Amino acid sequence: MNEMSRIERMEKLFSGEVLDRPPFTMFFHLAHHHFDNIPDPHIFFSNMELQLFDTYRFDFIKVMNDFPYPMPQGIDIINSPKDLFEMTKIDLLGSPFHHQLNALEILNKELMGKRECPFWDTLFNPWFTIRRHILGDDIYTYMESHKEELHYALKVVAENSINYAAASIKRGTQAIFFSVPASSEYVTREKYENFMKPYDLHLLNGIRNKINDPRIILHLHGSEETYFNEVLEYQPDGISWQDQLATPSIVEARKLYDGVLMGGIDHKAINYLPFSRLKDQIITAKKQGGNKRFILAPGCVIPSHCPKRVIQIASKVAQAVD
Repeated sequence: MNEMSRIERMEKLFSGEVLDRPPFTMFFHLAHHHFDNIPDPHIFFSNMELQLFDTYRFDFIKVMNDFPYPMPQGIDIINSPKDLFEMTKIDLLGSPFHHQLNALEILNKELMGKRECPFWDTLFNPWFTIRRHILGDDIYTYMESHKEELHYALKVVAENSINYAAASIKRGTQAIFFSVPASSEYVTREKYENFMKPYDLHLLNGIRNKINDPRIILHLHGSEETYFNEVLEYQPDGISWQDQLATPSIVEARKLYDGVLMGGIDHKAINYLPFSRLKDQIITAKKQGGNKRFILAPGCVIPSHCPKRVIQIASKVAQAVD
């Protein structure tokens, strides 16, 4: 089989055709969101993503999304559960989200132009967004003692996320990488059913109502038992998960789901795996996933300090056509 282009490989991946090899990518947090004194954060961020591609030549770029979700107007710290009732609809272009959207416009021009590399945008589910940017681990207290306020906030975040995802896709994003911590590491199955799943489904249905046939890649975040069967109701185009650390295995997942699977590399151990073991892990994953509906990738973000040599070796083995 002749070697495919990146765009051809990614399109045939989702149509279920046999590929020359599985697509390969890696991703990690870039820390761009810490630099407030940069005049054009979106240019700085998009240049970092472009440099990653130019250095490693991945088959596609999973664009990180670390610009903060804004706090309620006039509130720096949630001091009272009632503060959550101050959360409202966000003006995307008047919020930190506009940096991400502007970066996506640049990436669409540069990656889908001369570089011919598809890209996805990252979106965290409402529960994860509130934990990361609003409440921290106080969210666990709110699930027990301040349910009304938390449910209100989850609904608001879901609505704003619908608008953001639609804006992202309109700017050229080929897929939304939707991160959901549907894992026993974060919540019980009961809490997942109550505080995640309804808002996730509302969000995804909202995106689908705004955008015709959007491509959704579900990322199951967590290194313990995942609620894999439960999230099949989301009807994603692909599922990413930490298969080296959590359930199910690649082989088991293929029996449960016939869409695109994404995984195979231990993102936590990659820094210190002997090169021979890293090579064996990648070769094994390629055999298990096969050349049809499978993406070779880390189970989650790799450490930002991962040595360049490690990524280069992983890329060489992953992108070899057998």
